[in-house]
Formats: sequence, structure tokens, C-alpha cells
Amino acid sequence: MRDRIEEAIAERLTDPDFGVSELATATALSASQLRRRMKAMYDRTPVQLIRHRRLEAGARLLQERADVTIGEVAYAVGFNSQSYFSRSFREAFGVPPSQYRGEGAAA
Repeated sequence: MRDRIEEAIAERLTDPDFGVSELATATALSASQLRRRMKAMYDRTPVQLIRHRRLEAGARLLQERADVTIGEVAYAVGFNSQSYFSRSFREAFGVPPSQYRGEGAAA
């Protein structure tokens, strides 16, 4: 089950419309079943895990590609808003994306 969840998220990570219902369909579970199982496996809801995986991908891009803007990174990993990406990034990593890139921080 964990592999199916991770694979489904990885395949659709860049799709800003990918959410709980799409993940539930990909794993052949109802949204409520998916939520219960993910909470038990990850101690996170589907929304939290999708956002976390997007932020991890964004952090990798920030480290690997100095030529892309933070906005481009945000959109590349499935966020619809640069400000939401930056706010979520700061909450997850403790620093804003620009500082993370500048310091070469490791997550």
C-alpha cells in the first residue's frame, strides 16, 4: 500500500489539481479509507503528505538549479501560488526558499 501511495504521488506531483480524490482513485480506496490508512502509516493526512512531497521536490530543485526562480520551482512542483509555496516551505524547513538556496541547507 505504501508503495502504491508513493508511486501515485510521484507520478502526479507536478499536477496542481492532484489531490485526495485522485490519490484515492489511484490507490483504489475511498477518500476516508485512504485518510485512515495514511494517518496510521505516515501519521499524516493525504493532503499533508502530498504537500510534504512537493516541498521536498522543491527543496531539491532549489539546490540543484540555481537558474530557476522560486516561482518557477513552486509551479514545477505543483503549487498554484508562489506565496503559498514560500509560506509552506518556511513552515516545513524553518527558512524561506531564498535563504535555503543561499545557505545550501540540507533537509
